[in-house]
Amino acid sequence: MSAADVTPQLERLLETAVRLFESTTAEAILLLVEERLDWARIRELAHSGPVLVAADEGGARRRDAGARRRDEAAKGRGGATRRRRGEAAW
Repeated sequence: MSAADVTPQLERLLETAVRLFESTTAEAILLLVEERLDWARIRELAHSGPVLVAADEGGARRRDAGARRRDEAAKGRGGATRRRRGEAAW
């Protein structure tokens, strides 16, 4: 899996986080990620601020697998069970 581009929205968020980091006594910038990122670009945006990264790659895999099952079920390829009326579709 290749690194994802840093979106303009994430750039603005990081720029704001850096300003907050620089204007407070914070020890690091916390970044919670759900996908792979262009880490060179993240370091560039963070300037000299330390970045603490928290990620749940396993959670991303579970979400991807769930999305695949829903897509297959929508296409009629099986893999899904019929739900009773009012039953949640997780």
